[in-house]
Amino acid sequence: MRKLLNKPWFVALLAIGAIVFVTMSVLDQGNSRRPRARRAPPPPAAAVEPAAAAIDPDTGEAVVGGTTTVSVPETLAALVFPASIPDPFAHRETTVVAGEPEPAAGPVAPDQVDAITLTAVWRQGQVALALVNDRILRAGDTIGRLTIDEVAIEGIWVSHWKGRDFVAFGAAFRLLTPPAQSFALHEN
Repeated sequence: MRKLLNKPWFVALLAIGAIVFVTMSVLDQGNSRRPRARRAPPPPAAAVEPAAAAIDPDTGEAVVGGTTTVSVPETLAALVFPASIPDPFAHRETTVVAGEPEPAAGPVAPDQVDAITLTAVWRQGQVALALVNDRILRAGDTIGRLTIDEVAIEGIWVSHWKGRDFVAFGAAFRLLTPPAQSFALHEN
């Protein structure tokens, strides 16, 4: 494209094309200002020929072919708009349903999270050691609410209140304990 833009004949061709398109759009706008032939608007719904329409004696409205016709202004006048439109971004009041427990008055305790990252495993004699969260641990040691059950070359086994999990070498493990469960653990 750069090679073409460096050739004077190509730039002249683009300039002539631009002038033609601008001229056509200006002429088009000039034509749109002239009144065009318009189609006749459709007759209003209430403007029905008297011979084809019958008047309903109960309501006094025109009935054409078994259907009642109403004019547009009457339809718009019959619309009912609410006095105020609610703000969709406004704060909404909460309602308490009977039988539901009331929300706690004080602040809710957040979930407790125990996270471990296994970065190294090695054997020293008959003892297998693991580097967990920058601490050297062996089987039977605890870190938070997690207990290391077994240290293997592939990773470690940890036990917790939910059960037992394997943490592979280089992996991380997170134990999420809800506040109610945490309270029950401390009672025992």
